[in-house]
Amino acid sequence: VPQLSDDVGYRTHAALSFWADRQLPSATVPQPTWVTTGLAVAPLNMTEPVSVVAISPSTVSVTGDAVLRLTMPVNNSTDQGPTTVNLTVSDRAGNIRNLMIVPWIVDTQSPVMTWTHPMSGPVSTGDVVIRLTASEVVSTPSISVGGVVLVPIEKSEDGGWLGKIRVTSVLDGSQPVIVTAMDSVGNTRTQTVGTVAIDTSRPRLSGIPSGASTPSI
Repeated sequence: VPQLSDDVGYRTHAALSFWADRQLPSATVPQPTWVTTGLAVAPLNMTEPVSVVAISPSTVSVTGDAVLRLTMPVNNSTDQGPTTVNLTVSDRAGNIRNLMIVPWIVDTQSPVMTWTHPMSGPVSTGDVVIRLTASEVVSTPSISVGGVVLVPIEKSEDGGWLGKIRVTSVLDGSQPVIVTAMDSVGNTRTQTVGTVAIDTSRPRLSGIPSGASTPSI
């Protein structure tokens, strides 16, 4: 124990205390959340107060000490899929920890439906058959032909979607095939995937001379 004395010889004992910290700061990393638009936010619980030394990507901001709050604006130009954040923090003793976390999964894109077997030529009898594939997992899509909704819509053998309707249920003419689909996080797209020509009318004859026989059809 160190001793202290003054000019006239009085002595006293001094007690010194110090603390050692060789533990790296650690964090409780949350499970990734799906983000479609707006401001992505994720809490990061630290075991002790820290300061931020470095962070990437540059679009991510961080505030706080013992509880860090990560934020990132999300729009259609944001990289899709998991967002990896590299974070370097330091505690009060100067211990450095490098963290690599995935706080978000970005999905701002709506699903795209493709008509895989467009019908060639006019359809006059039978069914109008619509087979579709999706660019990602979607719930059961809505399909209409010329404004008439197809019911039911079923999964096809190739993993796509199948709908059909009697040709007599649709008006003659070039009719649009319109599909609405929604992915697992709520992104929705309505699109015209093509047109189908409907022709159920019998041909009409004109210009037949009076008294001439009419051919049977």
